[in-house]
Amino acid sequence: MKRVMPCLIILALSLVVMGANPVYSQDDDAMWVTFSKNLAANLASENSGVKQSAMKLIIIYGDKLKLDDEAIFELIEIYNREKDVKYRQMALVTLYSLKNKWAMEFIKQSYEFEKNSVLKHTIAAMVLEYQSSNNL
Repeated sequence: MKRVMPCLIILALSLVVMGANPVYSQDDDAMWVTFSKNLAANLASENSGVKQSAMKLIIIYGDKLKLDDEAIFELIEIYNREKDVKYRQMALVTLYSLKNKWAMEFIKQSYEFEKNSVLKHTIAAMVLEYQSSNNL
């Protein structure tokens, strides 16, 4: 028992030190580029659960990600072709979280054609917030 206790203490301290100094820092561009590519690939998945998980992560880390136009187009496709309102709303919020000009132009234009009142209100709030935060 006396030999096990020092080993446990050393193991616990090493885990604390490793946790305090992760291999990738949040500012590591290479990690964010790789993460962005993986999320973009997940958006193109046939599995809706994988797509939803990717959208959740994009919403959380949208300001750090570097998604290409193809990923943004995939989000637009999800919004356009899905029938489930919650799923479509999630796609809109994901587009908005990217703060991408092209995505915001799409969101603005979609207001006119949106028939669902919940989505229409979501779009109006996004456009208003985007314009006020960018002094437009």
